[in-house]
Amino acid sequence: MNGSKDSTEDRLAREIDAISRPRVEHDALVERAKLLSHSDLIPPAFQKKPANVLVALELAQETGFSALMVMQNIYIIHGKASLSSAFLLSLLYKSNLFQDIIFEFNDSKTACRVKATKKEVEVFGTWITLEMARAEGWSTKPGSKWKTLPELMLQYRAAAFFCRIHAPHLLMGFQTEDEVRDVGSSAEPPKKKTVRDLIDGAKDENL
Repeated sequence: MNGSKDSTEDRLAREIDAISRPRVEHDALVERAKLLSHSDLIPPAFQKKPANVLVALELAQETGFSALMVMQNIYIIHGKASLSSAFLLSLLYKSNLFQDIIFEFNDSKTACRVKATKKEVEVFGTWITLEMARAEGWSTKPGSKWKTLPELMLQYRAAAFFCRIHAPHLLMGFQTEDEVRDVGSSAEPPKKKTVRDLIDGAKDENL
């Protein structure tokens, strides 16, 4: 009888712990967000904005990167939250979903795609070309990096397209910073929103 009673009590204790632990962990994250929001070392979009910091902490837990790295790689452009292309590459390499990841160029260096291996099978991304950049208007915007760093921009865009096709979960509903700059419009000033609002909006658009 005692053994059965102890077993029941142990099971109830485990169930109570399982229910209460997420709340305790969330409360701890909230307190940490409040503390970090007072730091001058984090980007302005997060300073004195604990709700924004909380989102970054949650993304840090999900991606396995530090909260500071996440905050330094989230940009708000034209009213949309976006990830830096360099950070997306970090997510791709860290995921270990693919091996032998390389950027493949054509002979004239005017086109690029990502080539990788997954479970011993070669997989390929979309060819991104300078002609495509011109046709889509990416390279014609004032101050466009496509004019000064074409090879780098080809790689960044090729990586984004590769992830969108072969590992969309790595993007977490985001576009990259460069994509938002290339296709966005700043004709109408965006309304002020928190990073959480922007992230929720980005996720809704990808449902």
